[in-house]
Amino acid sequence: MGAGLCSVVLAVGGSASAQAPTPVDAPVQQSLASAGVGNQIYDQAFFAQYNLTNAEDMLRRLPGVAPVLDGAGSTNQARGLGSGGDQILIGGKRLAAKGQILQTLRRIPAANVLRVELIRSTSGEIKVQSEGLIINLVLKEGVNLGGVGSYELNYRFDDLSWSDVDGLISYSNSWGRLSYVIAAEKNLFTPLGQTPTGGASDYTRRWREEVYYSPSGAVTEVRPQTWKREHHKKIYTANLTYDFAGDGQLRFNALYQPHPTKETDFTGVTRPALAGTPAGRAQELHIRRQRRDLLDLGGEFEKALGPGKLNLIAIHTRLKLPVRDFRNRYEATGVVEISRSDSKQVTGEDILRATYSLPLAKGQEFTLGAEGARNTLNQDLSVYFDTDRDGRLDPIVIPTAHAEVQEVRGEAFVIHNWKVSPKLSLESSLNVEVSRITTNYPFIPVRTYAFPKPRFDLRYNFTPRDRLRLKFERLISQLDFSAFVPVYNVVDTRIDAGNPSLAPERTWLYEAGFEHRLASDGGALEARGFYRDVSGHIDRIPFGVNAAGLPFSAPGNIDKARLYGVELKAGVRLTRLGLRNAQVNTRYLRQWSSLVDPFTGRDRKMKEPYGSELTVGFRHDLTGWRASYGATLYDTSGYQLTSDIRNLEYFSRGPRVEAFIEKALWGSMTIRLEAYNLTRSHEYKRRILYAVSQTDGRLTRSETYEEFRDRRFAIRLRGKF
Repeated sequence: MGAGLCSVVLAVGGSASAQAPTPVDAPVQQSLASAGVGNQIYDQAFFAQYNLTNAEDMLRRLPGVAPVLDGAGSTNQARGLGSGGDQILIGGKRLAAKGQILQTLRRIPAANVLRVELIRSTSGEIKVQSEGLIINLVLKEGVNLGGVGSYELNYRFDDLSWSDVDGLISYSNSWGRLSYVIAAEKNLFTPLGQTPTGGASDYTRRWREEVYYSPSGAVTEVRPQTWKREHHKKIYTANLTYDFAGDGQLRFNALYQPHPTKETDFTGVTRPALAGTPAGRAQELHIRRQRRDLLDLGGEFEKALGPGKLNLIAIHTRLKLPVRDFRNRYEATGVVEISRSDSKQVTGEDILRATYSLPLAKGQEFTLGAEGARNTLNQDLSVYFDTDRDGRLDPIVIPTAHAEVQEVRGEAFVIHNWKVSPKLSLESSLNVEVSRITTNYPFIPVRTYAFPKPRFDLRYNFTPRDRLRLKFERLISQLDFSAFVPVYNVVDTRIDAGNPSLAPERTWLYEAGFEHRLASDGGALEARGFYRDVSGHIDRIPFGVNAAGLPFSAPGNIDKARLYGVELKAGVRLTRLGLRNAQVNTRYLRQWSSLVDPFTGRDRKMKEPYGSELTVGFRHDLTGWRASYGATLYDTSGYQLTSDIRNLEYFSRGPRVEAFIEKALWGSMTIRLEAYNLTRSHEYKRRILYAVSQTDGRLTRSETYEEFRDRRFAIRLRGKF
């Protein structure tokens, strides 16, 4: 999840021993929550009323936190370690990893958590630039842990007769000054994300009705399709912490995730008889196999040095992605091979970050830091088409079949935290980065960029429960190197060119937010307005003319784009309605965007953002029955728009509902039923294809489809040992 009013920092660490239950809002010695006004503390006494297995279970009992966790599983595209967004810290510091928030939480036993703190103020004690709410998990000290394990056994099935079994096992313990958590998981499907993109990341089955129309509106093809994806993800993780005598701590995190998948779609093709054209039937088989092998290693070292503290973080990430794709058509005359492609891609990221923090005058802290990073991509691509229509595939000449891209970046920054008064705090920083991008493309020069990135975050507490926040920041995007290299377009069976001259997007962000926290731990209400002024926005642009004399496109930088909107959030307990331990979490985002289309010259919206997004979640814990249940609605309005040189696409989707019910059994065992996609996740697309270009205006055909997905279920048996 990116920057937002309620971005989260998950900090793990804490004091040397357990303490007596602490009233909410009371200060705690050696606690990050004592750093500001309006903080909340939930200790072991609060969580004792629930039957909990892991740290994620604990956080979902707190109003306003569940939506943040639901968005925390998305891919982390931050540039380097980033200066905001969803992060995991250890002892109030950053976790040496990217994109492991949920995996980490699910592997921390609830028995090892001393307390949870919700923090709403800036402070030098918190070694991160937060975007609003900070969630701080305080663990028991390693020497007091003892061995604690947990397990999860899942029976998964859908309403189309598929079923299988997977699960998770984790174990934590301490050995002298060393404490550790190790875990292994097999996952046969992951829940749909908040913004699904056609099944690219989820196990699912789907079917669609696709229709092709001629320029006159006559139906030329009817293409019913069934699609399935076999998904076998394994996740192995280890988190180790070593406390040095006297002072200093070393942490190490490791994740290895082999993830083979196979996608198969079977499409029937019916061509109605038109004037001068006989009716016809055919069938198409398309199979795509890929394997995502992810290795993520990270380490962190911290030690007091002179008047301040030195912190070092190192991260090493590698992703190997081999893909094999082929498509055949079965006609009355026999089998016709349409295309075949093989791609081998390896991406990498290496980061080294050092910071030194020291106190200045009363209420002020100063941090100096530097970060170096190297991002790489290597790709080998081979594609075969039947270019002369003789029934045999011919190799396609790709000048950059072997592509190499590398960015080396250095960044220096200073951060100043100033608690001006008990009500007013200011966090200001200045980052200056220099990057150098090289490729193996002939005639493409080495490019060097330098970007200053100022940031100001002002927070004013009118009362302990009311806070105003103003933010101003310059952001630089992380480049996706897949846009630099040629890729095989599965939908249109063609090779799309890459653009090795892409530059990062530069954004000026202006944001204002207000938060009101309800009395008696009743929850919180939030409102945020934002405006993003983007230079060099990345979308498709005209890029040249091919051998047939037709113009083609590639990813490129558009001069200007704007994105602005309003976000409302509420996490509220329903105690006043007589529903004890019930809560509602809602989020509503309304946004607008604009840019000048590079193909038509007309004003249009940006590609990705929907007009609005709505999330409504309900949870009720029946502590007397040791049970809980809940449901969540995800919905969007508007459409995502793809504008390319010869096609224009409008994509929208219907609402989706998920639900669960959970019951504690004997001992520490619980059973839980989860249901996903109860509304079948309808998706809609309208696509217009042009003969030469949008500017030329001559139509080839138009397409529409409506797609449905399977309802999916899981029965989970969880426990501790």
